[in-house]
Amino acid sequence: MHLVVLYLCHGSRRFPWSFLVWRGKGQPSPADLALRMLARLPDELVKRHSRVPLVLADAGFCSRAFIAGVVQLGLDLSVTIPGNRVTAEGRPIRQATRQRQGITLPGLPDLQLWLYWIWLSSSSDGPREKRYVVSTLNVVPNTVRVNGRRRWRIEALFKTLKSRFGLHRSGQYTKRGMLRYCCLCFLSYVLCHLENLEDASASSRVWPDWRTVAQQVRQKYCGWVRLSELRKEIKAIEAVLDSVLLL
Repeated sequence: MHLVVLYLCHGSRRFPWSFLVWRGKGQPSPADLALRMLARLPDELVKRHSRVPLVLADAGFCSRAFIAGVVQLGLDLSVTIPGNRVTAEGRPIRQATRQRQGITLPGLPDLQLWLYWIWLSSSSDGPREKRYVVSTLNVVPNTVRVNGRRRWRIEALFKTLKSRFGLHRSGQYTKRGMLRYCCLCFLSYVLCHLENLEDASASSRVWPDWRTVAQQVRQKYCGWVRLSELRKEIKAIEAVLDSVLLL
């Protein structure tokens, strides 16, 4: 199962807004699905604020169609791009010698983009990895690095959904069953995230213990269901004991 997820971040609030399932070769690409979800965003989210929302995406969404589509929607964009991608002048991206360099891409001659790069630390003792980023924003390189760190929140979302909310255990074989299971996983995460935001002791905003938060949410919103079941069980047990005593 391949999911394309639109993840919203606003201050300390962050939650998955929508998702679509990629059906494979011959079907709409992940970039097409992402544009479809962005186009469905309500105007209250896109045009309500003075700042234009920024779309952060990885190299899987660096196609010309996606970049042009995001710009047509009136949104800013920062997307990772492979170093072997060439500019409209035919020079590979990796040959750039300075950051914040204005470039154009083939097929997008009227769109001014700005080139940056960031260094990713290796998990081992190996060399650092250089990643290139193109953006519609003409900003200092440090701003691009700060924005790029926010994109890792969606990686944390997937890890949390799989490890704590059972997404990796989906055994559904029908489209409807799969979508229902995904919706339950995402809904569980959103409820726990909102519960964590309301917790005054979590003011430091450290990464929460999702197991503990999930237990709190279950007791808060579903505790009455369990209590109702216990009351029925108690009545059933009392009825059996009364009949025994009467004998």
